[in-house]
Order: sequence, then C-alpha cells, then structure tokens
Amino acid sequence: MHKFHPLEIPVPPMLEEAIGYDGDDRYVAFYWTPAGDAILWDTGWSSATGQWPAWLIFVRHPRIASALMSYHLGSSDQEATHWLLLDRHERTVSVSPGRDVHAFLREHNRPATWAAEPDAEAEPVVIDAAFLNTLMDEIEEVQSTVTAEELYANLADQDQQQRRLQVWLDTHSG
Repeated sequence: MHKFHPLEIPVPPMLEEAIGYDGDDRYVAFYWTPAGDAILWDTGWSSATGQWPAWLIFVRHPRIASALMSYHLGSSDQEATHWLLLDRHERTVSVSPGRDVHAFLREHNRPATWAAEPDAEAEPVVIDAAFLNTLMDEIEEVQSTVTAEELYANLADQDQQQRRLQVWLDTHSG
C-alpha cells in the first residue's frame, strides 16, 4: 500500500508542460537529481530531464515552498528522498518516497499496448547485420537538423511558459 501525502497547494494548468512533460499519462512525478544537476519527470515507464527554470519558479514560490518544507525533492548535492506526484486529471499533487511513487506510476500508467500478453507464436527478432543496417537507415530518416531559428523559437516558448507559470502562481496563491 502506498502512503501519499496530499498537498493543499494551487496546481497551475501549465505546470507539467512548463517543466517539460508533454505526454498524455494521467500521473507524472517530478524530482531533482544531482546526477546532471537536473529536474526529472517520470511516468514509471519513461523519464527525461525537464526545464529547471520552471521547476525552480514552482518550488520556490512562497505558497508552494512552505508546503514542501517537510519533504526532500532532491538538490544539487543530494538525491531526492521524495517525489512530487501530479494527478493531471484532478490537478492535485501529493508527495511520497520515490520508490513508492515509482511503483504507483508503474501500476497506474502502464500503456495499454503493454498490457497484453506476448504472442507465443511470434517469431523471435534476430539481430544480424541486415537488421542493424535497416535500423540505422530508419534512424537516419528520423534525424533532423534544428535551425537557429527553431532553437530561438523553442527558447522563446520556454521563456513564455515560465512567465505564464509565474503569473499564474502569483495570482492564484492568495
């Protein structure tokens, strides 16, 4: 049984996107790791680094920081002992030890395509030179070059998301 501590804090509608999660799982967790000195998001089945400025805007906001004081969501010097769990449907957050949150995510975010039992009749994949050549060709097809304009547009979008997050927190934290 997982023991979660619900937090009575405002949850911005753009929180996960501002931090860098753009998937469709109901639950996503966030925590800081000293490995790479980065914010991570985790769905139980996938994880990646996020946008640290947005994370810091959120956790350092006075209304949010006071609710998080009893928990350690990680730092540049120490691994997180707790993870922040966002329920994207209910727009609520809770905190629990990372291992409990990860187990919860694995139970509740399991992709439907993985739920089916493997096909016992399926042919095994043979990894040989032909397979690797085909794989490399497919990888080359999906690689893309990011132009300077695209990079600047992405940075401007991140900056705008961070500003929206700050404004939302300032107006909904009274």
